[in-house]
Amino acid sequence: MVVNKFKTFVKEHKYLCIMAMAIVLGVLVIYIPSFISGKYYVGGGDIKTQNYEYYLLAKRETLNALKNGTLPFYSFVLFLGNNIWASKPDYLLDPFNIITYILPVDFYLINDFICIVKLLTAGIGTYLVINKIYRNEKAAALGGFLFAMSSYAVYFTSQPAFLSFFAIVPFYLLGIELYLSEKKKGLFIATVFLSFLISYYLFFALTVFTPVYFLYRYYNINGSFKGWFKSALILIVYYLIGCLLSCFSLVPGAVYVLGNDRVGKSSLSFTYDDIKIYLHLIYSRLVPSQSYIYANNVFDNSSHTIREMCLFTSSFVTVVITQLLSDRNKIFRRSTLILYLVMAVLAFVPYGSSLMNGLSEVCFRWTFIVVFIDVLVCSKYFIELESVNRKHVYIIAFISIGIILASFLAAVSFESSSLIDYKDQLIITLITVVALILVSLFITNRKVLTVIIAAEVIIACGYKGYNSIDCGVSKSYVVASETVLSDGRDYNQLNDYLDSLEEGNEKEFYRVYVPFDTVYWANSTNFNIIYNLKGLMTYDSLFAPSFSILRDIVRTDITKTLSWDFDIQNKDLINLYSTKYSITTQKEEIPFDNYEILDYYRDSMYIAKNLDYRPLGVTYTEYMNYWDLEKVYNNDPAKFLDSVVCYYGFSEVMKDEHQHYLHDIEYGNNRLSGYVETDDSTFMVLSLPYEKGWTIKINGNKTSYFECNGGLIGFAVPAGENYVEMSFVPDGFKEGCLLSLVGIILLGIVNTDVFKKVKYRKLKR
Repeated sequence: MVVNKFKTFVKEHKYLCIMAMAIVLGVLVIYIPSFISGKYYVGGGDIKTQNYEYYLLAKRETLNALKNGTLPFYSFVLFLGNNIWASKPDYLLDPFNIITYILPVDFYLINDFICIVKLLTAGIGTYLVINKIYRNEKAAALGGFLFAMSSYAVYFTSQPAFLSFFAIVPFYLLGIELYLSEKKKGLFIATVFLSFLISYYLFFALTVFTPVYFLYRYYNINGSFKGWFKSALILIVYYLIGCLLSCFSLVPGAVYVLGNDRVGKSSLSFTYDDIKIYLHLIYSRLVPSQSYIYANNVFDNSSHTIREMCLFTSSFVTVVITQLLSDRNKIFRRSTLILYLVMAVLAFVPYGSSLMNGLSEVCFRWTFIVVFIDVLVCSKYFIELESVNRKHVYIIAFISIGIILASFLAAVSFESSSLIDYKDQLIITLITVVALILVSLFITNRKVLTVIIAAEVIIACGYKGYNSIDCGVSKSYVVASETVLSDGRDYNQLNDYLDSLEEGNEKEFYRVYVPFDTVYWANSTNFNIIYNLKGLMTYDSLFAPSFSILRDIVRTDITKTLSWDFDIQNKDLINLYSTKYSITTQKEEIPFDNYEILDYYRDSMYIAKNLDYRPLGVTYTEYMNYWDLEKVYNNDPAKFLDSVVCYYGFSEVMKDEHQHYLHDIEYGNNRLSGYVETDDSTFMVLSLPYEKGWTIKINGNKTSYFECNGGLIGFAVPAGENYVEMSFVPDGFKEGCLLSLVGIILLGIVNTDVFKKVKYRKLKR
C-alpha cells in the first residue's frame, strides 16, 4: 500500500522528484572529497570554532531545562556567563536543530545530514513558488535546483544558522504569492514567525525587501497598482501577527543586540574605498565564488562580511537574464528592470548594504534575495527558449567572458602576487568560460542545456568540496576523543576531576585558564563549552553587552585577532574573574604570579592552583568612580581587585572593614545562590557580567544591583548572616510573552468569519 502510494506520488510529481535527487547528488559531490580523506565535511572554520560548541550547548541546556521544568535562559558556561536565550536563539529555536536533539549522534554527522535537509527544503520551496507563478514543472524543477545549489547556498553550508534561514525564504515568498492570488494567509504568518526565530539578523534584510517584492508581484499579477494599498495593509497585519507570535524570543533578543557595540556602525558613504569590491560584485555574479572564499581570492577584502559575495547560480542565468531587455511583456519588463535597479543600488552603494544589515557594518549576506530573483526571472526564459535570439545569446556570452577575464586581471594588477597564487580561482573561472560557450551553443536545446547546467553546478560543488578538505574534521578524531558526547561519556568528567582536587570545590564557582595554542582542544576558543568548563576565551560576536565596558577600559590582553575574539591574558583580570586553576602543557604557560602545581594530568598537562584566587562574590572596603580610574590610575585593571569602581556612590553602605566571600554556592537552571556573613553593611561584587533580568534577593528581600568594576554585578549587603538568591529571566521576556499572547489572540480573530466578512467587504468597495 505504502509502495503504491509512493509510486503514484513519484509519477504525479516526476520533475519535483528529479530535482530532489539532483540536489542530493550535488550535496554528496560536495561531501565526497572529505569522506574520501576520512573526514566529515564542515565547509569552513566557524563550524569548529562556534557552531559545533553552540549547537551542543543549546541541546544540553534545552534538554536539562526541560527536565527541570524551566526554559534555557542563562548559561554559566558561555563566556563569563551569558544570556543564552537572547544571544543564541538561532541555535535554541532553529527547528532544523530541535528535531535532532534526541538523536544520539555526533554533531558533525548531524550537520552533514541537516545540510541536505535544508537545501532540499530550499529547493522544494523555490519549486513551489515558480510553479505557482508560471505553471511549468520543468522550469520549477530547474529553478529549485539552481537556488538550492547556488553559490550562496553552497558557501553557507559552513554557516548553519544562515543556511536555515535561506531554506525558509522561498516559503516566505510563496506565502506572499498565496496571499496575492488566493487571499491565503497561513503560510505567510507561519514563515514570518519561523524566520524571526531562526535569524532576526537576516530577517531584517528580508523585511526591508518585502514591500519591494510585494509591489513588484502585485503589479505583475494585476497589471496596475489599483487597490494595492488596501491589500498591502492586510498583509502588514498578517506580518505583524507573525512578528508578535515570535516576540517571546524577538524582544529579549532585540534588547540584547541593541546593547552590543556592533549595532550602529553603519556606513554613510556612497562609494567603496576599494575598487576591487565593485569588480567582485560583477565577477561573483558571473563566476562561482563559494570555492575560493576560504582560499586565495584575487578580490580579497579584510572584512569577511564583504568578501562573502555569492551571487552565481549558473551560466544559463548569465546568458538569458538579458532577454529581459527585449521581453514583449511590457509590464514584466519594466517592473523587473526597476527591481534589478533597486537591488543594484543596495549592492553598489555602501549605505544600501549597511541598511540591509540592520544599519550595521556593510555586509552582503542579504544577497540571497538577488539569487532568488535571478532564478525566478530566468525560469520564465527557460520556458520560452524557442523565442531566444541565438545571435543575441552569442554576443552576451562573448561580453560576459570578456567581463570575467577583465575583472580578474584588473584585480590581479592591484596585487604583487602572480596568477599561479590564484590557481583555484583561475580554474573555476576557466570552467565557467567553457560553460558559457556550451550554454550559448545549445541554448535552444532544452534537454542538452539542462545537462550542461547541472554539470556546471555539480562541478562547482565538487570544487567547493575539494577546497574544503582541510576544513574537515577527522572521523577517527571524533570517535576517539572526548568531544563525542553521544558515546556515553560524561561531559562533566573534567569538571568532576577538578572538583575532586580540593575539598569544598563542589560548593564554589570557579573558572579555569586553558591556553589556546596548546593542550588538546587548541582548535577552538569555545572548546571549554564541550567540557562544561567556565573558561576565559570565546569567539562570539554576541558576547555580554556589559563586557564592552571592560574592553573599552583595558585595551590589551583581552582580544586576539577580532574585536569579539577574546582570550583574557591580563593577570589582574584572571584573578578578578575567579580563576582557580590552569591546565597547561608547560610551566611557562601558567598565568598566575603565585601558584602551586597540584597534579600532572594524563602525564602531559600541569594542573596549577592560583594562590591569589578570589571567589565568585567578594565584598569591598574602598570605592572610586570611573573618572578617577581613568584620570588617576590610567585605567589600571588592578584597581578592580581592591575597589568598587562604579558610576554611583556606595560609601554610605561600605562600613565593614573586612573582606568577606560568598560561599556554599549552588548554580544552574537560571539560578545561583550562596551565603555570606558580614560584620557590618558592605558592598559585594560578583564576577558575572552585569545584565538586566536578574532578580536578587537577600534573606528573601529583593535588592537592587548595579554595573561596576568593568561590567560586573554589584549589590549592597546588610550586616549579619545573609542568604543570597539570584534568578534570571531575560530582560524583555515577560513583555515579549505578552506580545506573543496578543499575536495569538489576533491570529484567532483574523481566522473568524467576522473578520473575513469585514475584510472582503472593504476590498469590494
